[in-house]
Amino acid sequence: MRRGEILALRWRNVDLVKGAIYVEESLVRSKSMGLHVKELKTDHSLREIFIPESVINSLKKHKSFQYQMKSNIKNFKDLDLVVCAMNGNYIEPRNLIRKFKQLIKKANLPVIPFHNLRHTHATILMRMGENPKIVAERMGHSRVETTLGFYSHSNEEMQKNTADRFDEKFGLN
Repeated sequence: MRRGEILALRWRNVDLVKGAIYVEESLVRSKSMGLHVKELKTDHSLREIFIPESVINSLKKHKSFQYQMKSNIKNFKDLDLVVCAMNGNYIEPRNLIRKFKQLIKKANLPVIPFHNLRHTHATILMRMGENPKIVAERMGHSRVETTLGFYSHSNEEMQKNTADRFDEKFGLN
């Protein structure tokens, strides 16, 4: 998911039984309106993302933590957000990036832009041999060509693996 999609995600759009997230909104900042939520406009940006059991379990724990937080904080503004400030309000996108950088430093990991998490997810899926159409749908790309263009290095690796498997299958090597 994109940063704004994460920051606008509401619990009503998370189905922990089915294991799906419904991406419908994005948190944006504009000069005229400041920080606000906007509905995603294209059919491709509006999407259902299936999540694995490990993420479902993490979200359940997070939801339980938030429930405790709500009852312990006076004037908690319940916007039904999955990711929110301690008072329940929207997190300023710059603050998310700042916190991400702090966590990377604390974990002694190489510094990467936040958006690279999205890029890494797609790259791993492509290297696993996942169907590019499925990857495009998860990413919210309107065309598979966009996904293949962004992740062509994965496509090149897949091409090499295909050639090697062909040789192995037909004993040409």
